Amino acid sequence: VLFRSIEFYHPDDRDMVGALVAEGMESGSGFSFEARIITARNNLIWVRAVGNPVHENNELVGLRGVIQDITDRQQAVNSLKESETRYRTLVEHAPFCIHEIDLDGKIISMNQSGLKMLDLEREEQVLGATYLNSVAEEDRDRIGTLMQRAFEGHESVFEFPGSDESDPRYFSSCFVPIKGKDDTVERLMGLCEDVTERKLAETELVKHQNHLEDLVSLRTEQLAESQQHAEDASQAKSAEHATIKIGRAHV
Repeated sequence: VLFRSIEFYHPDDRDMVGALVAEGMESGSGFSFEARIITARNNLIWVRAVGNPVHENNELVGLRGVIQDITDRQQAVNSLKESETRYRTLVEHAPFCIHEIDLDGKIISMNQSGLKMLDLEREEQVLGATYLNSVAEEDRDRIGTLMQRAFEGHESVFEFPGSDESDPRYFSSCFVPIKGKDDTVERLMGLCEDVTERKLAETELVKHQNHLEDLVSLRTEQLAESQQHAEDASQAKSAEHATIKIGRAHV
């Protein structure tokens, strides 16, 4: 009966089912597997089949099987796998660094953009590294405080300079708490972008603005001095004319 029932299984699963049932009969250990069945209405369902040995007079006389419909669970599993695949594809092809940090502050994953940002080739080169070591020393207390708040469930967005003084770089990043089923934080996700060019452009812009302000201030002083000289000259000329008039009047 067991072997005839194999005909109900999906063609791609029949060899596996037949082999497990035969092995369970031969060894007397039974079987347990998950497979697809095609129903009489031509519907595809997932089942979990368990076969337990049946003994009479200490002899194996057969297997007693139980089948459980696990279609809903399997569909949920498949959906989760598809979702994880889409998520992983998105992460791997994102144009910015995406990384995860465990509760000890260690990096436990990083995508290709992040590795490229750090001039690394393999993820193994960064796994287990302390996240705060990538931050300039003068900013570690500040970023460490934000990390601790993230472990408590609070998101944050921040910028910081890198720790490599020979290659000054600036980054914009964030901490996103990832919670488990019990609503406690299990790890952090970080999204980091190299903003060095923007930061340098901002610095140059500030320098340019300061230079313009200095020029305007200098020019304003020069104009004020010129105006004062003109006023002084005008007053002196007026005084000279007045002196001449008084002298003529006396004559």
